[in-house]
Amino acid sequence: MLDFIASVFDPNAFHEVDAEPKFRAACGKFDVFAQLDFPTCNACLFPQWTYMHTLIQLLPNACFILNTRPAANWLRSVQLWDKMKGTAPQWHLLKNLLRTCPISPRNETGLLLWYERHMEAARDALRTAKCAVEIEVEEASAGEKLARAFNGTSKSCWTQRNAHRASLKRRDPGPATLKLSTLSRSPTP
Repeated sequence: MLDFIASVFDPNAFHEVDAEPKFRAACGKFDVFAQLDFPTCNACLFPQWTYMHTLIQLLPNACFILNTRPAANWLRSVQLWDKMKGTAPQWHLLKNLLRTCPISPRNETGLLLWYERHMEAARDALRTAKCAVEIEVEEASAGEKLARAFNGTSKSCWTQRNAHRASLKRRDPGPATLKLSTLSRSPTP
């Protein structure tokens, strides 16, 4: 995504055009894109957050999906991140977030505040998009909501996965996934 941002960035120009061809050239010829970053031990880089307004402006025909979950459940997922099977030892998500991201105080309370600010900023930005769908991933109706938003999509496309379900004190369905190949290119308003 950063290659795309660099390709369209001109501090002296205001873009009112659809930059989808440049986006696809930089990011690939796919129908659905996800930018799933995590901070390293040296940087807190979330380009999909930083450049959300730019993406909305330059990709006017795109439909954005904001996946949300209760803040406490998000934090519990972050706490369990490095315990996932196949996770490299340096992927201590909680430690990296606390060390590198702009949070205050530098503890789990500050991290929750940072998450909540991001969610509000994302909702605010997406109000300007032609197409935006917010999905609370832990709601049983998430699949139905996506099916209503995207023509031809079945609610059965929405599934949930979590390797740590048994280890959680209260049910945490974990990150949700969507079988993206079933999405129609024509979302309903």
